[in-house]
Amino acid sequence: MGKLTHNLEEENVKVKTLINLSELSVNIKNLNSSIPIQGKQHVLSQETLRFKDSDNFTFKGQFKESVGEIYLYLNNGYLYGMIHIENQTFQIEPINKLYGVLLQRDFSEAICPLGQDHSHEDKSKMKEDDDDSEKSINSFSGTPTIDVMVIFSEQAAISNPNMEALAEGSIQSSNDSFSNSNIDVNFNLIHYQQVSYSESGDISTDLSRLVGTNDGYMDDVHWLRDVYGADVVILIVDFDPFLCGKATIIEATSNLAFAAVRDDCSIGNYTFAHEIGHLAGARHDNDQASSPYAFGHG
Repeated sequence: MGKLTHNLEEENVKVKTLINLSELSVNIKNLNSSIPIQGKQHVLSQETLRFKDSDNFTFKGQFKESVGEIYLYLNNGYLYGMIHIENQTFQIEPINKLYGVLLQRDFSEAICPLGQDHSHEDKSKMKEDDDDSEKSINSFSGTPTIDVMVIFSEQAAISNPNMEALAEGSIQSSNDSFSNSNIDVNFNLIHYQQVSYSESGDISTDLSRLVGTNDGYMDDVHWLRDVYGADVVILIVDFDPFLCGKATIIEATSNLAFAAVRDDCSIGNYTFAHEIGHLAGARHDNDQASSPYAFGHG
């Protein structure tokens, strides 16, 4: 059948249900769909459905008889999804193009660093390192398109059935997240690629190695970034015992517009969008700091 994306016996997996993704995709296309959640078939109503081709679509819908919403991202025939229903959150991860798993994960122990790990630095200190230091990734006029390059470790490639689908789904869920918050921005996957890198098991270490330009770890990523013109670089890893993700800094300049994200959190915990939010200048809701923006919390 294929292999599961992750170990479903992990302690944070609370609910797991095998579902036929191929059948769900066909029904979505035919505007006649329902999804099994905790033993009950929930009928869906379409809000938006956008096709790229037969193997690629994005779907946003609601439930006809329950309060909630559902987001589905089909890329290369692999379906990822997020479901919010009756104050519960579920995610869909593919096993292969035919089957997937409906999961409910507990992310309460997966923290995002605060304090010194996410400080707002004086940009004047960075001018020597970056000629574009005054141009932070949020300094645009009109509706900006932020080009994102996604790279992934050897372990992440092994643990996921199709990394392009995960990367595209992460971009699409980020666009939905920012749109739902009335933030006028568009994210575009400019390039994705596996890199020759074996994870350290610590996202902070992996991120530091990503940012470094001459430390022997992923140094060619900086060349790739220039080739494809990426504004932001996200490293997707497979494992960290505590963190779902980490960004380099609050309101990053171009030389620091990097983040690392754990694969099971990227869509399912909105961590991909979360870390880009940090790079754009947003802090956590419970962070009392008022810089760089007094209302830049969420």
